[in-house]
Amino acid sequence: MMIGSSTSMMSMMSMNSTQSGQGMRGPGGGQGPQGGPPPLPEGIEPGSAEAREYMSQNLIDEKDVDGDGLISLEESGLDESMFNEIDTDGDGLHSQEEIMAQMEAHEAEIMQRFEEGGMMPPPPMQGGQGLSQSQASSKMEMLLQMLQSSDSEDSEISDLLSNLIG
Repeated sequence: MMIGSSTSMMSMMSMNSTQSGQGMRGPGGGQGPQGGPPPLPEGIEPGSAEAREYMSQNLIDEKDVDGDGLISLEESGLDESMFNEIDTDGDGLHSQEEIMAQMEAHEAEIMQRFEEGGMMPPPPMQGGQGLSQSQASSKMEMLLQMLQSSDSEDSEISDLLSNLIG
């Protein structure tokens, strides 16, 4: 799986927050945290086929302007090369099956990176819980201050946190 494919899926999933000023809305109309997809309903496990089906349907519901159940290049907000990475049958449209396959490939790529010694991404937020960007930044600043005031010899952590908060 090419890294660009993962990038194109993540770009399409977050595109509405930049295009319309809104996050994705689920069937109940709720927005996900920070303009992302809505949280999974209780009982649906992240990374499961059911989760991919739920998220892909939400993506289609949000982007499918003409109501045909498919996402065209224009509706996707992606550039043509990114769009074509997901459009595996070459019909110029993204079906739910193509979107779900892309999500599964993205998840597999993340797991492969982890198995090769990379870092795992943070777990998905459930039920709208989690920190806002400003809350996370504030907590990182507090952690940085604590590390700097301690006699810790681990300057890598301190440097990493300094880079994260800018």
